[in-house]
Amino acid sequence: MSAIPKEYMEQLKRTMAPIDRQIMLCDNEEEIMILGTVMLSKAKIILETQLGKDATADILLSLSKKVRTGKDEH
Repeated sequence: MSAIPKEYMEQLKRTMAPIDRQIMLCDNEEEIMILGTVMLSKAKIILETQLGKDATADILLSLSKKVRTGKDEH
C-alpha cells in the first residue's frame, strides 16, 4: 500500500479543521447527532453530484455493511 502524499494530508487537515471546530461547538449528544445527520446528507449530495447515483449507492451500501459487520469487504 502506498503512502498518502504529504500535500494531500495537508489539504485534508485544512478541509477538516472547520468541521472539527463545529463538532467541538456541540453542547450535547443531540447536537452531535443533528450535525452528523446533516453532514451525511451533504456528503450524499456531493457523492451523487461527482460520481452519480449508482456509484454513490455502491459506496453507501459498502459503508453500511462495514458498519454492521465491523469489517471491510476486501
